[in-house]
Amino acid sequence: MDSIRVLVFLADLGNDPTEIAVPWSILVANNITVDFATETGLESHCDPRMINGAVGAVMGASASAKALYNDLTTKPSWKHPLSWSSPAFSLGGYAGVLLPGGHDKPMRQYLESKSLQVHLASFFPLTKKGSQNPKVMAAICHGVLALARAKGAEGKSVLWEATTTTLPVHMERFAYFSTAAVLGDYYRTYPAYTADEVKSLLSSPSQYKSGGILNVSPFTVEDATHYYVSARFPGDAQAFGNAFVALLKEASGR
Repeated sequence: MDSIRVLVFLADLGNDPTEIAVPWSILVANNITVDFATETGLESHCDPRMINGAVGAVMGASASAKALYNDLTTKPSWKHPLSWSSPAFSLGGYAGVLLPGGHDKPMRQYLESKSLQVHLASFFPLTKKGSQNPKVMAAICHGVLALARAKGAEGKSVLWEATTTTLPVHMERFAYFSTAAVLGDYYRTYPAYTADEVKSLLSSPSQYKSGGILNVSPFTVEDATHYYVSARFPGDAQAFGNAFVALLKEASGR
């Protein structure tokens, strides 16, 4: 039986290391092949503040996540990513797509890429439950925003009828206000809060699930009609990776 293959889309700079490395480690532990893609095929580099210095020590990746990320960056698939803007690029051979997050301004390359949105708009309908050979989509934190901005044939977000979470306003607000005196607007990718934009792209705001203001326990959301799982922030990464693997196995009948 052929290996399940997953593609992870990345910005050139700025992704959160935990949201990449933890799900990656879970995928490969389950014998799932993982490839990566950046816009032009350049090797990606995570947000350096999440692994170095005072910010990294207080609000960044844990020691275990850093170790996983350091291991990941030695792999050929990481060092030689595909180019999503290449005319030859295709998601045809992949059973799943993973969209990690990150909040620093370089992430806008990934969040605003029209060519990436075209790929996501073509892929997401294939995750419909009950379809033949369904695919699986997984998005965490700002990765949900990249997906929500992808538009279907009617001009609506591919998540128009889906249930999802993303980085909640209360988490984004806390990160910003607790660091603004030193870091300025580092934690504000855009003037609008991530969750507010995502909710504006859904048929109803009730489709968005925040997990609750006081809930810092691992939290994921699975849509009822698509093989789609979403999560809020790095603290969800372990549960998110496990849920993604479970959906990949369910969708493939393994």
